[in-house]
Amino acid sequence: MYRASSKVTSAHNDGVWSTFWTSRDQILSGSVDEVVKSWDASSLEESQSLSVVKQYPGHVLGTISVVATKDGRRAATSSLDCQVRILNLETGGVEKTIDTGAGETWQIAYDPTDKFLVSGSQQGKVNIINIEQEKIVQSIAANGKFIVSVAYSPDGKLVACGGFDGVVAIFDVETGAEVQKYHDRTKPVRSVAFSPDGSFLLAASDDMHVKIYDMYVPSF
Repeated sequence: MYRASSKVTSAHNDGVWSTFWTSRDQILSGSVDEVVKSWDASSLEESQSLSVVKQYPGHVLGTISVVATKDGRRAATSSLDCQVRILNLETGGVEKTIDTGAGETWQIAYDPTDKFLVSGSQQGKVNIINIEQEKIVQSIAANGKFIVSVAYSPDGKLVACGGFDGVVAIFDVETGAEVQKYHDRTKPVRSVAFSPDGSFLLAASDDMHVKIYDMYVPSF
């Protein structure tokens, strides 16, 4: 049996909706209390404790999602306030605040270049955000339902999304064309993730099942 090696009591003042472990041994946490925190995990094995490095207030409503770049220098956060914020984890500052419009940002994920973000939306669209331009540059109509989970493929050519209605869909980023769609569940798909080689897609749902889809086998 596994056991918890460390526990932080009352890490936030409300529910914690998202966490991310960066390549620089920082743990990021985003909460309904509107605050994102970074924690030092470098001494976790020795002290079995975490200490707060920095707090990032500023979202008007709860933080939905927090993700970091591959080098661990920056992070992106999304919130119920319909904003995406780019944090500099080295300086502790906020570099960008991107207004995505009402209901247009839910869970987010970086592309392999860390230059773009994909986000789900309450309008049933998958949005591609250009970080440098600070705006949505592409919107892909998914299944018309609330998109609660998203992921980029390892090569950045595909995006996958999971809907509140249980539909899992995969799209070509360049053309926006639908590549695959899976209708085999009826409850919200809260998380999707590609395997490291992009051959499989993992999807977790409120139906208590985790499914693995073979990208080379057509859906019916």
